[in-house]
Amino acid sequence: MAVVRVEGLAELRKELRRLESGQVWAKELREAHKDAAERAVPEVKRRTPVLTGALQRTVRALATQRGSRVVVGGIRGVEYAGPINYGWAARNIRAQEFLMSGVNAATDDILEIYIERLDDITARAFPTGRL
Repeated sequence: MAVVRVEGLAELRKELRRLESGQVWAKELREAHKDAAERAVPEVKRRTPVLTGALQRTVRALATQRGSRVVVGGIRGVEYAGPINYGWAARNIRAQEFLMSGVNAATDDILEIYIERLDDITARAFPTGRL
């Protein structure tokens, strides 16, 4: 699993919660996470094996205030996403690892959106420059 860690994010969330309008900032953090995950979706879709296209159509970005994910499958009729991505030796299904390779390929874009959005949120939350 590929993980992008943003150092200082927990501290930023803690400080934002202390603000009177913390819910506004919580929404903006969630939107930043969603935007970051959405940057990876096209790369994951591009790498997803296509037979009927059903698996490719299930690639989507999910986000909360605490983080985000790119998920594949989880929809009735497309329960095979895991075996296609990770493989299944007992069924002679070779791992294709399209999910992590797509996220890894989008890492620079993901970091760019985090830097841009978190800088913007921080600048507006702390106009004096003090965290």
